[in-house]
Amino acid sequence: MKRLNIIFALIICVLATSFAIGQEQTFANKTNKAGNKKVRRIFRQLGLSKEQIQQIRRINQETRPRRRQAALHLRQTRKDLDAAIYADVLDERLVKSRLQTFLNAQAEVVKLSRRNEIAIRNVLTRKQISDFRRLRRNHANNQRKRQQFRRNGNNTRRRQQNRRNRNRLPGVRRPTP
Repeated sequence: MKRLNIIFALIICVLATSFAIGQEQTFANKTNKAGNKKVRRIFRQLGLSKEQIQQIRRINQETRPRRRQAALHLRQTRKDLDAAIYADVLDERLVKSRLQTFLNAQAEVVKLSRRNEIAIRNVLTRKQISDFRRLRRNHANNQRKRQQFRRNGNNTRRRQQNRRNRNRLPGVRRPTP
C-alpha cells in the first residue's frame, strides 16, 4: 500500500510539472506576441526606416544568447545565495562568497543590457532619440497613474465594505448585491 502511494505521488508530480511547463510556454508565447505588437508600434511611432529596423534586429539577435545566459546565471546565483542564507547552519564565508558571485552576475546582466541599448541608440537619429525619451516618459507617467488608480480604487472598495460590515449584526449573513 505504501509503495502504491509513492507511485501515485510520483505520477501526480510528473503530471503537475508537465502541466506547469505547458502553461509557462503558453504564457511565453502570448507575452512574446504582445511584445512584438508593442515593438512594432514603437518602431512606427519613431518612424524607423527598414534599414534601421534590420540593424536593431541584428543587434538583438547577436546579443540575445549572451544576455539570456547571463540572466540564467543571475537567477541561479540568486538561488544559491538564498540557499546559503537559509541553510540550517549559517556559514558566513559561504554567504559572502555567494553574495559576491551574485553581485558579479548582476553586474554582467546590467553591462550587457547597457551595451545593447548603446548599440541600438547608435542606430537612431537625434530626433528619434528625443521621441523615444518622450515615449518612455509618457509610459512611466501612465504606469504611475495606473498604480495610483489601483491603490485608490482598492481603498474605496475596502471603505465601502467596512461601512457595510459595521451595519451588520454578528452571525447574520446578508446576500451580497
